[in-house]
Amino acid sequence: MNDTASNSKQVKMNFNFEDPNIAERLHEVEKRYPVGCLPQSLTTPSNDKAKRCLFEKIDSSRSNYRRGANMEAFRTTQERIQPWLKALHLYYIMSCEDTRIVDFVDTHTPFEISSQHLLEKVTADVKDIKTKKKIYKVTFFIKSGLIQVQGTSYHEFMSKDFPLLLDIVQKICGPLELTVHQSNEETSLQATTTNKSDCLSPHCMDIPQNRHDQHSMQAVHKPDNFDKLRKSDALRDITNHNDLRVKEGKAFHQPANFQHGEPLRKGVDNSFPCIEGRLIYNQEKLLERIGCIKVTLHGNESHGTGFRVGSKYFMTAFHVMEDVLILFWKEVHRRLTKEERMWMKSTDDKKPVDGAWKLSKLWPFMDPNKKKELIEIGKQFITNHVHIKFGFVRDCEYSSLAQCSYEVAFASPSHDVVILELIEDTNLPKPFNLKTINAAATKLHLIGHPGGRKLEHDPACEIIKDQEELEDLVKEGILFFTSRGYGKDQVKEDYKPCILSPDHLLFHCSKSITHGASGSPLIVIINEEEAQVIGMLLRGHPKFYYNYDKRNGDRPDLLVESGISMEKVRSLLVDHSLHDLAANLFPEQL
Repeated sequence: MNDTASNSKQVKMNFNFEDPNIAERLHEVEKRYPVGCLPQSLTTPSNDKAKRCLFEKIDSSRSNYRRGANMEAFRTTQERIQPWLKALHLYYIMSCEDTRIVDFVDTHTPFEISSQHLLEKVTADVKDIKTKKKIYKVTFFIKSGLIQVQGTSYHEFMSKDFPLLLDIVQKICGPLELTVHQSNEETSLQATTTNKSDCLSPHCMDIPQNRHDQHSMQAVHKPDNFDKLRKSDALRDITNHNDLRVKEGKAFHQPANFQHGEPLRKGVDNSFPCIEGRLIYNQEKLLERIGCIKVTLHGNESHGTGFRVGSKYFMTAFHVMEDVLILFWKEVHRRLTKEERMWMKSTDDKKPVDGAWKLSKLWPFMDPNKKKELIEIGKQFITNHVHIKFGFVRDCEYSSLAQCSYEVAFASPSHDVVILELIEDTNLPKPFNLKTINAAATKLHLIGHPGGRKLEHDPACEIIKDQEELEDLVKEGILFFTSRGYGKDQVKEDYKPCILSPDHLLFHCSKSITHGASGSPLIVIINEEEAQVIGMLLRGHPKFYYNYDKRNGDRPDLLVESGISMEKVRSLLVDHSLHDLAANLFPEQL
C-alpha cells in the first residue's frame, strides 16, 4: 500500500460525538491545550526532509526518509492543530485502551525564554499492553505543524492508525479546503475549514474563516492538487508565518537541566496542563513572590532561594543564611555579660536555641548604649549584607528589592528552616498561600534560583510515596556509587535522611538541582485555580552528588531531593509558642 491516506475514506471510526463521554474527553483536551498555548502562525521546519512532507498525507513510495530510518511524517495547518490533538487523545485513549499503553508528554516553552507559555511539542509513546514493548512514537511539533512517527512498527501507523486519525479530524473540523493566495510574486497556501457551525464537538474551538481577496482561488482538497502546488519553492510553508528562527535558536525543551552541561536527564514526564502555566506565569504573578538571596560575607557571595509568606516575612532554608547568622550571634555572645547571657538561651556553640532569634529579648536587661551598639552590629552584619531580589526573571532584573531585619522571626538549624522578617516596604509582593495537607499531591512545581541565576522552573517533580520504591532506589544508589569508588558507609549515611514521613517530602526532579535552589517553594495547583506551597526544598541526597564527576556515569535518577512540609513548619512554630507567627503565616489553619 503506497498511499496509506487514500484508504482514509473507507475506514471510519464509530465514535458517537454526541456521547457525553466523548464530549467530556474533547473538553478535557481543550482544557489541556487551550488556544492561548497554541501558535498563531506556524514556523518553517528546520529540516529539509520535514519541509518536503505532504499535507495530511503519507506516501511511502516517495518517502523523504532513508530506508532503515523507520520514520514517516506529514504536516498540518495552524487551524487544525487542536483538532489533531483532540484526535490523538480520543483515538489512543478511548479506542486503543485494551491493546495499547499510550503515554502523552507535553513540552512547553520555558518561561526563562518566553513570557508566553506556548506548547512546543507533544509526544505519544505507543506500547503493546502485554509485552510493554514500544510499537512506535508519535511526535507532534506544534510550532511547525509537523507530525512524525518513528519506530520498528511505524508501518502499522501508516496502514491502520493514520487513516482512522484523519477520519476523526475530518469529523471534528468538517470538510477541508485549500486556498491559494497569490500576491505579486509571493504565493502561500492556507487551509480553511467549512461547516464550522456543524462542528461535532460541543466544545470545539471556533476557527475563524480565511478572507479571500479577488486574486484568491479555492481548490477542494485533493492529494494530486496539493502535490502540484508543493513543487513550487514559494509554497514550502503550509501556512503564513512570522519568522521565529531567532527565537528558535534560543529555545530549549523541558525537561532541561538545572545544572548546565549535564549530558543525561531523568526520565520523568514533565507534562502539565497549560492552565497551570498561565496561572503560574501570568494570572497570579507568582514569579514575583519568589526571591533570589545574595549573601555577601568577607567579600564572597553565596546565593539561595526563598519566598514571601505572611504579612512581612520571607522563608528559606537555614543553611542559606547560616554563615551570616552564626557569625552575627557569635559576635553578640562575645559582647554580652555573663548575666545578660543567662537571658538568652544558647547552645554550646554560642548560637541561640531553636525559636525566635531576636535581640529584643535582651532589651529589658541591657543599658541603652549597648542596645544601640548591638542594633548597629545587626544592621551591619545582616541588613546590609543580605539582599533579596523578587521577580528576577527573563529580561527583568527585579520587580522589587528587599532587606531583612536582624530580628529573625524563627530559626531552626536542626530542621533547616528560617523565617526572616523583611523591613517594611509598600512594594513587597504578595505572600504565597501555605497548605499543610499534601496527601493528594503527586506532582510539584519547583521554581528557584539555582546558582543565583534567573528563575528556573521544573514542573515535573514527582513525590515519592511508596516505601518499596524508596528502598529499591537507595539499594541501587549504594551499589552504583560504591562501584564508582565511594565508601559504602558514606553512601549509606548520605541516604540516611531519606525517610518517608509527614514532616518531609521526598521527590524526583526532571532537572538536576544545584546549589542556590535551596529554599525554593514546592507548589501544587489546587482545582486548576489556586497555587499553594506545600513544602520547601532543602537539599538532595546523596549530598556528594553535586561534586560527583559525571564522566564516571551520570545517574540523576538516583538523586533524591528532600524538602520540609509546611505541616511541619507550622507545628514547629506552635511547639515553640510562636502562635501569632503561626496565625500570620497559616491564617486558614486556625
